[in-house]
Amino acid sequence: MGQAEVEKILNDNGGWLLSKEIAQKAKISLGSVQASLQRMIKYGEVLKKKVVLKEAQKPSYAYKLKA
Repeated sequence: MGQAEVEKILNDNGGWLLSKEIAQKAKISLGSVQASLQRMIKYGEVLKKKVVLKEAQKPSYAYKLKA
């Protein structure tokens, strides 16, 4: 479980997803998803943007594969 699952979910979706959404779709832990995303960001495979959700007090980040 790891980067391959995260990459597959992002590729299948095609849009921006929160790490929580990725974890739910892949059925793996949030920590594992976040670790994979950080590695993928480091190597330039994933884009990251700050989003503000209505129900949240803090901003979140959405992720998408680089085209």
